Amino acid sequence: ALDVWMFPLEKKELAGLACKKPLLALDSDGFRWADNVNEKRDVVAKWPRARTAVMHKTMHQNFSDFPVFNPYVLRRLKMAGDMDPVDALRQIADVVLRFVDVTTSKDSAAANDWPSQMGTWPSAITLEP
Repeated sequence: ALDVWMFPLEKKELAGLACKKPLLALDSDGFRWADNVNEKRDVVAKWPRARTAVMHKTMHQNFSDFPVFNPYVLRRLKMAGDMDPVDALRQIADVVLRFVDVTTSKDSAAANDWPSQMGTWPSAITLEP
């Protein structure tokens, strides 16, 4: 889940969200506020194989290609973070591809303990406990 916004979901929908499948919720640090983080934390806590990670020096639009086309303007509008937009997309793609690779592995032990199987995380991304 890339930079999830929880509020479009009703409380009753959130209450029913739980799954045994692995989940990585990758957030930008510039698109985090207490209510959204708490809602997400409550949902992630129900998923035994779910974790949240935060990508530093990014904003919500860094998860799209908008900042690549005009990073200066989007930074001035507070729509993109300070990280180089191409580097941000590379790191997002790297983590997502490794997550899919590890969690779809035929090695069930690796898939069950996916955070430790991901190798070295990019320096801009912090896995939350």
